[in-house]
Amino acid sequence: MNTLAGSSSWRWLRTINPLAKIVAVLPAIVWVFASESPAVSIGCGVVAAVLLLTGERWSARTLTLGIVLVPLAVVVLSLLFAVWTDPDAARLGDWTDSVTIYPGVFGTVTLSAVLIASETALRICAIALLSLLSGVGSSRTDLTDALMQNAKMPYRIGYTAYAAIGYLPMMAEQWQIIKAAQRVRGGRVRRGPFAIAARYGHSAVALLIDALRHADRMALALESRSFGAHPQRSWRRIMPWRVRDTSVIVAGIASTCLAITMTLVW
Repeated sequence: MNTLAGSSSWRWLRTINPLAKIVAVLPAIVWVFASESPAVSIGCGVVAAVLLLTGERWSARTLTLGIVLVPLAVVVLSLLFAVWTDPDAARLGDWTDSVTIYPGVFGTVTLSAVLIASETALRICAIALLSLLSGVGSSRTDLTDALMQNAKMPYRIGYTAYAAIGYLPMMAEQWQIIKAAQRVRGGRVRRGPFAIAARYGHSAVALLIDALRHADRMALALESRSFGAHPQRSWRRIMPWRVRDTSVIVAGIASTCLAITMTLVW
């Protein structure tokens, strides 16, 4: 069964192999991480945002949250990093060194410190957008199938990771059940500064025991079906590798190399 067929042209990110999206975006992520130029972070972030807007259909609420939260995250991170920055090291040698933003108790925050901190904030947001671009439109099933079929990952590792990721929603549900059970039994009525830590500690122990039991049941189920007895296996879901996937990788690497060249020349 082809899991990438039948997708709308508006959601073109869903028609790309998950492995191809990761490989195509990875050079840009490494470049943004290694570069200290805010122009690089802004450029990669804008390109990633444009591709996200054109490659997936978003609701009005999601678009509004994205438009508001991304600039807000840059501002908040810039202010936080500026507070943690050493005032003596955060000097640009111009008029921004004398502009005081916040004369705090733990040190004075200058405009130059905010500008230096904003470079790190922009880098974090750009990497977040690029990472989101590599994962939008791909489910954990598609990614696992692509890794096993296209990247030739051993299916023992692939299905183990698939089962572990699939247990996360069950773990969240079990966490709520454990808290409700403790509340019914009166185990969450203690007061005091350490009561919250004690309650969460007891819930964590119960959740760990449930996870171990689930792992034991999963191991017995796989062993009873002779999982891993053969080096190869058949696939229920076919994850094809098309020309468009190769084109996306070539375009991503070429665009990153071209942008790096232009940055070095200019």
